[in-house]
Amino acid sequence: MVANQTVESRFVNLRVLDNAASGYAIGLQVGSNCVVSSVIAAGNDYFGVCAGERCLASDCIVRSNRTTGLQTGAGSQIRNCQASQNLNVGILAGDGSTLESCVADANGSYGLQAGSRATVTRCTASGNTNTGIFLALGAVAESCTAQANSTIGI
Repeated sequence: MVANQTVESRFVNLRVLDNAASGYAIGLQVGSNCVVSSVIAAGNDYFGVCAGERCLASDCIVRSNRTTGLQTGAGSQIRNCQASQNLNVGILAGDGSTLESCVADANGSYGLQAGSRATVTRCTASGNTNTGIFLALGAVAESCTAQANSTIGI
């Protein structure tokens, strides 16, 4: 579902599963200032959910996508989302974003990747192939747990 030109729209209670188009199929792609809530994105050939700047993603489940499970642009908020078994990054948050109460496990690279000046609070990352929680320059992690990640916890 491609809605990358949409702004200030809501995407709620959606299931985007097993989308494939020669290795480049995004489950759900939205523009800036959007709300993505209670979305399940699984088995897609590229990203599960790809959201623009200043979006809110909440209560989403992204699993077994070919690259990144959930990616947001700068200034976004990600709350209560779960990412598992994505082949690359579980959740990738843009610069200045906030991640709160998210869980990332068994992803192929980073569990959670936070951009510059991002804040990661009460999140858990476990069993990821590379780093559990990766923080870019100026990012902050608070009250988080990282365990059994292959290379680095936080």
